This record gives sequence, C-alpha cells and structure tokens, in this order.
Amino acid sequence: MLWSFMAVVFSGWLYVDASYRGPVWQRWLFQHITLLLLLALAWQAPGLTATGYLIILGLLATLAGSALLMLSSERLLYAVGAFFLCHVLYTIGFASRMTLAIFWPMPLTLLLLGAALIMLLWSRLDELRWPAPILASRC
Repeated sequence: MLWSFMAVVFSGWLYVDASYRGPVWQRWLFQHITLLLLLALAWQAPGLTATGYLIILGLLATLAGSALLMLSSERLLYAVGAFFLCHVLYTIGFASRMTLAIFWPMPLTLLLLGAALIMLLWSRLDELRWPAPILASRC
C-alpha cells in the first residue's frame, strides 16, 4: 500500500474526527491538508492523461473553493463558482471515458434533470438572478 494513500486516509480521518468533536481550527487545517495530499497523490500517478489533468484541476478548484469559504461571506459567490468549476472539470474528466453509443440515456437524463432544476431555481433567485450568469462566465 502506498504511503501517500495512507497519509490521505489518515488526514481524512482526522478531518472527520475534528468535524464531530474537535476544535474548528483542526477541521479547517485537515480539510486543506487532505486536499493537498490528494493533489500530491493524483500528481504522482504514472502516465497522466488528459483525464488525470482534469481531475487535478478539479482538485485545485475544490481547494480554492474551500479556501474562499473560510475567508468571509462576501466571497460566497466566488466559492460557489469554484465548486461549480470543479464539478464541471470532474464531469468532463470522467465523461470523456464514457462512450455515448452505449450509455446515451444516462447523459440525456442528467441533462434534462439539470435543465429542469435550473428552470425551477431561476425563478427563486430574486436578487441573485443577475450574479449567477456573471459568476458562470468568470469560471
């Protein structure tokens, strides 16, 4: 078993333990240490392809989003944008391995569900209706 994998598991365990019964500083510290260790583990993968680089970029966007959440509530929209970007990168990375000839109903269903959810939420955004497209265009 790789030492780096064991370090990720141990750091993740310390983060979960701190979330339930530890101090707040310990939770913040081990959340970012776990993400950095995951980045190091993904970077040392043999033969990185485009999918691997997309996952690494997704992990970096996750790290940026969690760091933005720590700063202040004024940066909340930027953190949401970073988390949206990481989900887009993960989706592209994992969906690039998928052939649409076999699994075409699944992406079509997810696309229709996503469009329905956006239509439902768009009417309830009120004052955040205009920052949403601006935030999406910056990512």
